[in-house]
Amino acid sequence: MKPFSSVIILLTFYFITSACKKGNLPVPTPELIGTNTSVFISDLEGRLYSFNAQTGDILWEKQVEGTMIEGPAASNGLLYTNNNGREIQAHDMKTGEIVWKTSFARPGLGVYKFASAEGVLCSAGEDFIVGLDARTGQKKWEMKPSVVLKDTPNSKAYILRAYDGLIYGTTYTSIFCIEPASGQVQWQTYVSPQFGLTFCFKNSSLYTFVTEVDQSRTTETAISYNERLIQIDAKTGKAKWDKQVSSNNSSSSLVSSYVVGATSNTIVISSHQNYAMYSRGLSIKDGKQRWKMEFARSNSPVAIHNDFLYWSSLDGSLYQINGDDGSYQAFYNTNGRGYPYQPVYANGTLFQISTDRHLYAIEESTGKALWTVPLKGEVDRNANPIVLDSNQSLFPSDR
Repeated sequence: MKPFSSVIILLTFYFITSACKKGNLPVPTPELIGTNTSVFISDLEGRLYSFNAQTGDILWEKQVEGTMIEGPAASNGLLYTNNNGREIQAHDMKTGEIVWKTSFARPGLGVYKFASAEGVLCSAGEDFIVGLDARTGQKKWEMKPSVVLKDTPNSKAYILRAYDGLIYGTTYTSIFCIEPASGQVQWQTYVSPQFGLTFCFKNSSLYTFVTEVDQSRTTETAISYNERLIQIDAKTGKAKWDKQVSSNNSSSSLVSSYVVGATSNTIVISSHQNYAMYSRGLSIKDGKQRWKMEFARSNSPVAIHNDFLYWSSLDGSLYQINGDDGSYQAFYNTNGRGYPYQPVYANGTLFQISTDRHLYAIEESTGKALWTVPLKGEVDRNANPIVLDSNQSLFPSDR
């Protein structure tokens, strides 16, 4: 073998192996199903923005009536905003003009309680879930969870999500499924007396993570608890399996854990206890722990593409994490500090809000900013960008 050829082979081997180490992950291949056209976001001062997704140029800006809580949701060519927790406004995506608005006597509306499927916009408030015609705002049905959903101590709906033509939500101790056209409850599955159930979807299944206090072992100075990962059939509500992740844990305070997303092989859990935070990757097949990261991330939702997670952190960085083994690298730093926002992936680009009131478009293949624009006001911590592409696809797609 010639010396020159040997050098080439050695260099090739070096770059392949080094790409799998922490801080130098392989570059995921973008799947371009369309061209990003518009990005929508709102701020706490009631401004609703539309930016050109390719350049960052402002397309339009509207001052929304009332105080806008959280951020916009989108479907059917409309943006939906929550105003003062009592009113839903629908805005034309092309102009920002109000198409319709519907008021409610009872407060409690929120974007995490917006979900749209089959032309029906569902929203939840204080002891009510309502289904509206997504294009006109006309009420189709209303349901009182405390009557229809049997639960203890109450049946307030905390989260609504759309998946495969159905609406899913959580109460204090259960997960339920609604048929959007009629508002009929398809199933309700009791999980655990654990506040703040979270879940994600993968391959027609719903995954939720439960922390249960073991009263028989808990003392005045230490809380004993067990952790479980549950796979539920999204159509029937029946548990496919219920795996104990850990048991007989003991600490001075209870660990709070959240499901933040799923890759092909891994369910990702974020946990925090007092000021300590860590993340775990659990096998999607049997719930066994595949990896654990001890450093702080956040409990904010993640963007996922090609089994890579993009997760904004308390240090202002956007991290890229390999869902299979937990290896990671700081992908981009927005120079922001404080509560991290959810990034959104769309057609090879990540869109990220920073705490210094900027919106970034970051190229996935290079980790470089394509553009950044300042926002006039602070953005609610539960808000995220909404991206529209040339095929009229929306990102994220579960609202």
